[in-house]
Amino acid sequence: MTNRLMTEEDPATASSRRGLRRIFVRDLELVGRVGLLAHEIRYEQRIVISIELSVVDDYDGRSDRLSDVLDYAKIVEVVTALVEGEHVYLLETLAERIAVFCLA
Repeated sequence: MTNRLMTEEDPATASSRRGLRRIFVRDLELVGRVGLLAHEIRYEQRIVISIELSVVDDYDGRSDRLSDVLDYAKIVEVVTALVEGEHVYLLETLAERIAVFCLA
């Protein structure tokens, strides 16, 4: 499994009082079971996932506690569980499950 995690301030909202931060998970390579055809059902496939989120960020820049920021590892952990979990027939179904988690 490989992935690149990045964070940067959203330039469109840098001056906003809300303080949004853009979070990226790029090229997360996982192995999962997805597809309708017999060989897709029988064999696992490499699935590459990239996620971009804008999250409300109240981080003050002084705290050194993980609980004060978004834990990127949690995103990777849950997405990994979704991909490596049960077989799904449609990529759209998998994408929807990932989106529901990320938006929650």
